[in-house]
Amino acid sequence: MTDGAQGFLSAERLARFRERIEGSLEERPQELSVEAHRRRVAELLTDLGSRNFFELLGVGPMTEEAQIHRAYTNLARLVHPVHAPLLSMDGREPALEVLFERATEAYLTLSDRDLRARYERELAATGWRPEAVSDEARGEEKRREARRQFEIAERLATDGQYHDAVQLLGQVVRLDPQAGYLALLGRCLARNPHWTQEAINRYVEAVRLEPRVAARRRELGLLFERAGNRARARQHLEAAAELDPTDEVSREALERLARAGERAERGAAGPSWLVRLLRRLTGNPPDDDGP
Repeated sequence: MTDGAQGFLSAERLARFRERIEGSLEERPQELSVEAHRRRVAELLTDLGSRNFFELLGVGPMTEEAQIHRAYTNLARLVHPVHAPLLSMDGREPALEVLFERATEAYLTLSDRDLRARYERELAATGWRPEAVSDEARGEEKRREARRQFEIAERLATDGQYHDAVQLLGQVVRLDPQAGYLALLGRCLARNPHWTQEAINRYVEAVRLEPRVAARRRELGLLFERAGNRARARQHLEAAAELDPTDEVSREALERLARAGERAERGAAGPSWLVRLLRRLTGNPPDDDGP
């Protein structure tokens, strides 16, 4: 089988793509950790010979052109030869060049309706069918992308850039709603008191997925306490204290809740019979009236 793009990706055209992607990297550097970046490139090099263009870009036969463009841009930024020194691949630039060229061929083929149709016919002749691009393969690509974006969001949160982290984590949990991703989103949202309820919602999702993580139960309990929901706060703080008997923060919060509950009960009981009598007789209740 011949690839649909071969024969029209000239050296000059490939050079223009390389220049454009390099400019993109200068404006917005790749934010994946070096270790994760090296691992992802190694995976691509290992599987390159067995991946068709759909699998390489992580898209399906029904994917629209705009999504294909985004998928290509992300992949091209990842495998651009300029990364060779960073990835300790000095002298192995040709490997990255092959990846970059293959990604560009895939993009040019799948983004052109006629070339794409011809390529699908060539794939079909080998026994490939559109459904062969499995849900599992697409899911794995989503998980990899979510992990990449999560690592960026972690660094943003560490640097105190919570708004940017929230924006990125919103995309992460749509791609892969893991408990750890949801919890970090909840933690970042909790930095703004106006986002307390949204933070609670995210923590609830995280705890539902992994109920036996003491730190998340504690953080959710403290958020419920902030929101004034003492019953739900007590539920999660007690769970946190049970999971981690050394958790002093949860125990202190439970004591606060107990004191608040006692004050509320005294207030609900109303003034004593003596206070009520004095009010009727004098019309001037004492200053110490109330809990």
